[in-house]
Amino acid sequence: MRILFSITALFGAFLLFLVEPMFARMVLPLLGGAPAVWNTCLVFYQCALLVGYLYAHGVGRLALKLQVPLQFALLVIAGIALPIAVRGGAPPASANPVGWVLWILVISLGLPFIVLATTGPLLQRWFSMSSDSTKGSPYSLFAASNVGSFLGLFGYPLLVEPTLRVHTQSVGWTVGYGVYALLMSACGVVAWRTAGVAPSATVPASAGLVDSIVPASRRPEKEPAPIDPLSDDPWGTRLRWLGLAAVPATLMMSVTTFIGTDIVSVPLLWMAPLAIYLLTFVLAFAERRLIRLDLVVWLFPAAVTLIVVLVMAPPVFPVVMIVLHLTAFFIIAMACHLELAATRPPAESLTEFYLWLSAGGAVGGLFNALIAPLIFVNPFEYPLAALSACLLLPQAAASGAARRSQLRQVVAYATTAVPLLLVIADLYFVQAMSDYLPYDTFTRYVIIFGPPCLVGFAMRSAPLRMGIALATVVVAGSFVRFDNRRPVHLERSFYGVHRVLFSGFERVLLNGTTNHGAQSVDPGLRCEPLTYYSRGGPVGQLFTMLKAHDRLGRIGVVGLGTASMAAYASPGQSWTFFEINPVIERLARQSFTYLADCAPDAKVVIGDARLKLTSQPDGTFDVLVLDAFSSDSIPVHLLTREAMDLYFRTLGPGGVLAVHISNRFLDLAPVVAATGRESGLTSVVQLHAPSATQWIISREISPSRWVLVVRGRADLGELATDTRWSSLDGTDGPVWTDDYSNVIGVLKR
Repeated sequence: MRILFSITALFGAFLLFLVEPMFARMVLPLLGGAPAVWNTCLVFYQCALLVGYLYAHGVGRLALKLQVPLQFALLVIAGIALPIAVRGGAPPASANPVGWVLWILVISLGLPFIVLATTGPLLQRWFSMSSDSTKGSPYSLFAASNVGSFLGLFGYPLLVEPTLRVHTQSVGWTVGYGVYALLMSACGVVAWRTAGVAPSATVPASAGLVDSIVPASRRPEKEPAPIDPLSDDPWGTRLRWLGLAAVPATLMMSVTTFIGTDIVSVPLLWMAPLAIYLLTFVLAFAERRLIRLDLVVWLFPAAVTLIVVLVMAPPVFPVVMIVLHLTAFFIIAMACHLELAATRPPAESLTEFYLWLSAGGAVGGLFNALIAPLIFVNPFEYPLAALSACLLLPQAAASGAARRSQLRQVVAYATTAVPLLLVIADLYFVQAMSDYLPYDTFTRYVIIFGPPCLVGFAMRSAPLRMGIALATVVVAGSFVRFDNRRPVHLERSFYGVHRVLFSGFERVLLNGTTNHGAQSVDPGLRCEPLTYYSRGGPVGQLFTMLKAHDRLGRIGVVGLGTASMAAYASPGQSWTFFEINPVIERLARQSFTYLADCAPDAKVVIGDARLKLTSQPDGTFDVLVLDAFSSDSIPVHLLTREAMDLYFRTLGPGGVLAVHISNRFLDLAPVVAATGRESGLTSVVQLHAPSATQWIISREISPSRWVLVVRGRADLGELATDTRWSSLDGTDGPVWTDDYSNVIGVLKR
């Protein structure tokens, strides 16, 4: 019985965590690969998990003779929705398509996911209702579920995605669901046949997977039966469970947003925080404590302080910052989950315990994905979640300040303003000593925020005071600039935080840390392309060649940004920009004048380029520029063989596809070359660094890397023999399709 139930729990969790990245992979291309897509998926998964646990909690109160037939009927009904596929039509041209994503998830995946979510609590309930007194603790199945979760979570990016096409993945998952349904039905039959006594209140709650394997005679001595925490303060305990579950959930999504914005928008990297989140659950609820509670409590203040430091830090040393973010998240999540494990109830209340845990996860996810973007322009939900943990751990309630006199408490909490005063003093000091201090951004950051963060950390003996002190630093830090660029406009949408900065010479558009274009305020340079689009760079060379050969009449650009490409427009030409985010078009017209001054007749089409290009007639463009960036790279679905075929259907004879592949972490040139070669195309690449002359014109001239794809080398004109361009015809690389991509294979070494 233990073996059957453990295998079923493991396999159900495996399917549950396998379908999460699998369906996200299916829906991502429809919204340009934005990191918010994954966060929205996480919100749905957490809410669906809550529905599943709520069902298990309600059904678990019925007799087994009713529970088992109900579950069998639910398994059959959910199977009708298979195989998994994206249903619901094309996304709306909206700045916030969260509602559409959630609806797609509900109608495409809702019922099968909810059924899988019931597996853990229902199996543990059935297990505890068995009359076999030697069966062990139902909590042993929790460990088996965690093993299956890890197998599904890591199996997808490392094994499934690189080897199987999306359609094959869906069919294989459907077969797996059939096997799971048989296992779950078998468990129901066994539980029904062996049902006898009600679950005992003395069942130990700290059992692990070892109970399913090691004979009773060789098992270590069990802990004494737990005292039910609901007996003294039931609603206080429930709300505490809710809060302790919500904090790690919202922290997980905040870390995910950081990685997806500053590195690359792929599920491979997004799943790292989810894996850490799951790992803390495994370690906290393990039979044998692998991490000491006192060590986590000792590290907790440092982790909270570290998150505050990282949130305000300039984007230097990105890989190191990611490691530190994940480390701090692990410590805080571990502290919260250890506290949950210490207060878990006996077996008869386990379905309610899991219900409150899932409710906390859903609350954290809903706050992070839906509420926070409406009330915070800056991503304050990240440090807020970390600081909230200070109120939930027992050390906060038993702080030294609580035992002092009322006057001493007032004085103690008044000192929390010291970090704010230090930030202000440091700002005046840096301004007064700016001629003597290094111009390095990181050095200035350490000078400004080092002392106040150390003061906040010094209050760690009273976590509540520490949280208030560090919160003042976060608020003050939102007004600090590390260079000569001051913010002109700040706005948040589904696709990230958009900032328009003014340096005194140029205006710059940033999404996270990614530069989306700049424009000089000098009237004589209003139509001078900057950043990656300079006249001496790859794009300038291409447009000079095409204009000289009178091949520059119809231009399409995927990705608007500041509309820097419009600087190359001439009278009589037809320009069409494709942009997925309506906010970007508004900012391009309100804060920049490339469209108004250089290409007033240009058309901007809102929506995903893949979907909008399908409605364009054959041979619409002479040149198509692929310059769409989600985070720091082109979304995967814009680099597939199907996308390449679409681009060249819309390109006329002699047409040129220019692909912007500048990236810090991915080498996309082999992908573009191999995918183009699959369709009989040829490619050349150039890595361009700005010259000293270009730097004199503007400091906003950026290094860039571009690939030109053509039907034949003759279409490149004189660029075919230009030594600045290197042929990619002999370059080996993966061919990506809508059904297959492998990001691991193109990571830069």
